[in-house]
Amino acid sequence: MADLSTAGHGNWGRAVFWPVDARWRGLAWLLVIFSAYLGAVTLYPLLEAGGVALLWLPNAVLVTALLRFRLTDWIYVYAVALVAEVVGDLTFGVAPHQAVYFGVVNAVEASLFVAFAALLAGGRGKVGLLSVRGAVALVLAAVLVPAATGALGAIGSVWTFDADYFTAWRNWWFGDSLGLLAGVPLGVLLRDTMSSVALRRSRPLAWAGGGPAVLVAVSAGILAANGNAWAAQQTAIGAAVLIALTFGAVGAPMAAGLTTVVTLVGAARGAEGFDSVARDQILLFVVFAAIYAIAATTESADRAMALVSRARDDLEIANQQLSSKHGELLDAHRKLERLARFDTLTGMVNRSEVLARLESALRRRRTPGSELGVLFCDIDNFKGVNDTWGHATGDFVLSLVTQRIRECLRDSDTIGRLGGDEILVLVPAVHSLDEVRMVAEKIRANVDQPVYRSGKSFGVTLSIGATLAVTGESAATLIARVDSAMYQAKQEGRNRVTCVEQPSAPSSQPESGARAAPTRGTAG
Repeated sequence: MADLSTAGHGNWGRAVFWPVDARWRGLAWLLVIFSAYLGAVTLYPLLEAGGVALLWLPNAVLVTALLRFRLTDWIYVYAVALVAEVVGDLTFGVAPHQAVYFGVVNAVEASLFVAFAALLAGGRGKVGLLSVRGAVALVLAAVLVPAATGALGAIGSVWTFDADYFTAWRNWWFGDSLGLLAGVPLGVLLRDTMSSVALRRSRPLAWAGGGPAVLVAVSAGILAANGNAWAAQQTAIGAAVLIALTFGAVGAPMAAGLTTVVTLVGAARGAEGFDSVARDQILLFVVFAAIYAIAATTESADRAMALVSRARDDLEIANQQLSSKHGELLDAHRKLERLARFDTLTGMVNRSEVLARLESALRRRRTPGSELGVLFCDIDNFKGVNDTWGHATGDFVLSLVTQRIRECLRDSDTIGRLGGDEILVLVPAVHSLDEVRMVAEKIRANVDQPVYRSGKSFGVTLSIGATLAVTGESAATLIARVDSAMYQAKQEGRNRVTCVEQPSAPSSQPESGARAAPTRGTAG
């Protein structure tokens, strides 16, 4: 059996009948339960014809209380209901022991309803019209439980009123079922209101559904007042459907109440009076089940749409976050790629990248006008700059020299740092060594300008070796040759360009990352 001590909404199923800080609530519930039974007994003659009552509402009040309060407090609910039943029955001359019997049957019916509905719905707090499962549990419990307890009630009717057993059983079943169907949704209305679709309806939509429903309901009331019971019922059903569609779990109990009132008024004013009560009860069974199904489906559909909307919003947020992370990863990848290929201080390509580009260029076939010029640049007296002005100034000078070299190059040219102050420049698509010399002289002259740092100035110059590459030549051989030319420029006084002609055929010197350059000694 479902856990009857656990509520699905708020404190339903766990509420205390006599809360310490609000004893008046228990008194209020006692008054409501007592008034429901006593009032129903008082009105019974007005609704009774041939032993048939249209609907019996007190048990719905009893069920509402059992749904709300914790199990240990059910004794208060049973007690006041039994007292009210006995007091009411005694006014009609029913013997006390017979009145107690009817009270016990009512208590059994309410308890079985709560247990069965909670089992089907998954908890006392979930019995209601907020979900299809809760609505099905309510309707099935309201129909099946009174069918069983009606057999007990019919025994009391035969015993007390000498009634026909089958007729009495039908009266108990139909009357109690309709009372539960009409009353229980009203009893849990305050609980369900805060979660209902009714609070989420836009004003235009509420008016679009509620306005016509009011007009139709007024028409039904007029028909009922004029004694046209059947037309009044049919009209009221239309209003009930509109209300259930528009306001869900909040509107359906009101729609059920409207249909019931119209049916009562129509029956009382009609030619048949209450002789057609059984037919009216069957019709109300169908109507209640239909509008509750509509209300529960409306609530479930609205929640499903809300979940879809929320999921769509969450997905959009996740996509935005993913896009942001993707962008961050791309940025990180670019940074790593740049770190792998470029020198962080000067922005030149690093040693491995410039050597890779040189190897690639050397493998390409040479044609007239597409020679590869190679420059080996070295800052003159760079060690002295570091020793005199400090390494921070040395870094500044290296960056400044890089900038001045770039100013003399094309976009297709490559400038790379081999290490320290050694710079390799690749100048593709040249026609002759003289053209390479012109580029080298332009670089030398542009670098040979004063450097201003911390209010002081000093000169910086380059010694440059220049040559043309030979197709098939190894990078190590080429670098050794152009490095030798640069060293010769230093030997000849620095701040100059020395060119070396291409060898007639590729050297057989083995490739190596180490340079085969002459020993420099103290030249710098």
